[in-house]
Amino acid sequence: MSVLIDDETLKALELTDSGLLAELAVVFYQQGRFSLGRSAEFARLPVALFLRMLAARGVPITYDESELEKDLATLEQLPPE
Repeated sequence: MSVLIDDETLKALELTDSGLLAELAVVFYQQGRFSLGRSAEFARLPVALFLRMLAARGVPITYDESELEKDLATLEQLPPE
């Protein structure tokens, strides 16, 4: 699906294309509609940069048990150093 937002609207919002994506990603993250990774992907930002953006806005990071389990599984798959 594509959504067209004219330049005039973006200018009125004082946003760029990427700024609008970031704003939407933050809202979806806050609402619990997107995970952290999905939010960063939607905003077209690396996770670390998206985390910094959330911190700058005072948005708390949600990290539940299922996300911990996924992270632990990922770590187990990494080759030993």
